[in-house]
Amino acid sequence: MSDPRGAALPVAGAEPGPELRRWASSILGGAPLRWRWLRPREGPTSVWIVDDEGGARAVIKAHARGRGFAQELAAHRALAGPLRRWIAPLLAASAARSALAFAVIDGVTPEDDGDPPLHRRAGELLRALHAVPTAALGDDDPMPVEAAIERRWQGALDAAAPRLGRDRCARLAGSVRPGIFRGLTRVIAHRDFAPDNWIVATDGELRVIDFEQCRADLALVDRVILAGGPWRRRPALRAAFDAGYGAPLDDLGRERLAMLRILDAVTTVTWARRRGVARRCADAEALLAALERDPHAAVDAGA
Repeated sequence: MSDPRGAALPVAGAEPGPELRRWASSILGGAPLRWRWLRPREGPTSVWIVDDEGGARAVIKAHARGRGFAQELAAHRALAGPLRRWIAPLLAASAARSALAFAVIDGVTPEDDGDPPLHRRAGELLRALHAVPTAALGDDDPMPVEAAIERRWQGALDAAAPRLGRDRCARLAGSVRPGIFRGLTRVIAHRDFAPDNWIVATDGELRVIDFEQCRADLALVDRVILAGGPWRRRPALRAAFDAGYGAPLDDLGRERLAMLRILDAVTTVTWARRRGVARRCADAEALLAALERDPHAAVDAGA
């Protein structure tokens, strides 16, 4: 099998393959398993909840790409201690299958955008995540943050040009000042931090799942989806988050977040429609439309 960090591996979709079934059965004691698919839309992973006759349960997650598997495994190994109250325990991992098994979190995903108490807990969780040293993840990117942002921008605009048009991409590029990121350092970032990946457990605690994009990055990256959606629709949620995280952003922080929101919106419109993520695509289109009317809209709304 190819290098698991970069290989494109098959995912069986709604039906797990025989090797995955045998592996999961070994984790739960060898009994016949009942599988229920939890990821109905197209994407880079397939997720099932399984149980056996004795009632033991697990969540099995198979990655289509070895890199996502490697990043999620590294994140759980690094965070199992410092974030154990906020993440699902990792039961087992199989590099040969690019698959992970987690303990089931009894709870529900938030309805719509959630409420202020939930966003306050999200701020507390994210503050704890960002406090974990990046060395724990073994992810040491030597590229300065400013250069990395510039490279992301160029790649995003090139990918978005067929959908947005080159003239529009050129105007968006002119609204960004990568120099404002000079001197910043990286933290361990979830990089897909949103209510879709939160679970409110039966004990009332907030849990976060889906760490396949987790790596060292700017702390502000973990506010981007929230600022572009829930906080834009309900500013009280942002205030609650700030109370949990510790403090609101200053003016420069707000401008930096606004620039990252524009970058995310440009990136999102190239994949959200293909993946069927209607709300994320609508949020991105709304921000880009607002920028056409007012270049300061990203700072003024949600950031």
